[in-house]
Amino acid sequence: MKLYLLSSIEPEFKEGFSNQTRLQNFKVAQIIAVISLILGMIWRSTTLFYDYRPVFNNFQSYLTINSYFAIISFFFLIAFVLMRKHMKPDILTRYHSIVWLYALLFIIKNMGFSFIAQRNPSNTMAMLLLGLFLIAGVMVFSFMETLAIAAITFCIFIVGLGYFQTDHNLWVSNIVAFCIIISVYITLSRLLYTYHANYYKKVRTIEAKTREIELANESKSELLSMVAHDLRSPLNNIQSLVELMQMPGQEDEQAAYFQYIKDCCDKADRIIKDIVAAAQEESSSALIKSPEHLNTLLQDCFRNWKKVVNNKVSLELVLPEEWIILPIHKDKIQRIIDNLIGNAIKFTPEETGKIVVELKRKGDHIQLSVKDNGMGIPADHIPFLFDKFTVAGRKGVRNETSTGLGLHISKQFAEQHGGRLWVETKENKGSTFYLDLPV
Repeated sequence: MKLYLLSSIEPEFKEGFSNQTRLQNFKVAQIIAVISLILGMIWRSTTLFYDYRPVFNNFQSYLTINSYFAIISFFFLIAFVLMRKHMKPDILTRYHSIVWLYALLFIIKNMGFSFIAQRNPSNTMAMLLLGLFLIAGVMVFSFMETLAIAAITFCIFIVGLGYFQTDHNLWVSNIVAFCIIISVYITLSRLLYTYHANYYKKVRTIEAKTREIELANESKSELLSMVAHDLRSPLNNIQSLVELMQMPGQEDEQAAYFQYIKDCCDKADRIIKDIVAAAQEESSSALIKSPEHLNTLLQDCFRNWKKVVNNKVSLELVLPEEWIILPIHKDKIQRIIDNLIGNAIKFTPEETGKIVVELKRKGDHIQLSVKDNGMGIPADHIPFLFDKFTVAGRKGVRNETSTGLGLHISKQFAEQHGGRLWVETKENKGSTFYLDLPV
């Protein structure tokens, strides 16, 4: 535990800690004001039935101080109630100066009880102890605020002592005693500050660690979902190819099927490596790009998907006459393409379904589009379509399930390339997804 006897809490905690302690002081000052007002009224009422003059010297002065402070407490209480309705961080400092003033008046009132009412400076020490130690024990002030209370109290004590105490020896002893009391008050006040400061730091540290754990859990869940989603595509392709190989009359095609299966395994291996790298925060570095022939990349993807759909859905590829070479992260762009084609197949009915994949140059960017004539997307789903674990996820025409991650991952990859991914769709008319990549 760090002691803050002559210093303040660290700068990174200062603003939050100051706001918290000021709010706490505000509430404590309200309680003191309420108690002072009630006790003052009770004391005033008892004087109607009991004569305290034999007990106290100069009882009238004592009664006057009590009445004045009760009135002061009443007005401060009204001020506290009004300020509470407009309690904002930007004006909290100004309001706190009123709390500090009330605490100072409370100490002065306790000192005045003995000075004026009993005219006995030794008794002033007892009342001063009560006032100072109460404030030191319930209110958290900064070092400068604590010193200001001590300095003002000292000045008032010196003036009052010079007026009521004429014996030089007693005057000196009272000054020494007062200095000891003030030293104890400052120490207690700083110890209270230390306790609250360390407690505040501990709470904020725990909150920060909790947020880190929550983010880690979210990241873990996201990575697991990415694994489940991204591996489903190559594994489904492998399953479909194996089923084709088991059909009669496919012996001549087995060599090609084996090659496609190998390609799917390689793709799954790349996905696993990519996700492991993300889990190890290696993916935080700059995106590594290399020049790639987009025409060839699309042709490879198209051939794989053509085998998967097996002519159940019309799949068409439209390429430009020119060869388009672009610096990209091949695996991530391929995953975007696979996600878009896979989604189009999922939501396009067999026999009547048609999917067109097109690549073309448009000004200063390259545009890839995947168009289908399937289910389309309801208008109220479009704003949430690219969200992680989106609520817009639906089952496909063949009851395929969705994790709600595919389009979110694709959008992230597109943005990493400085591009964008968006959709034009109409329910029951089909959808067209566009991927724009800067040249």
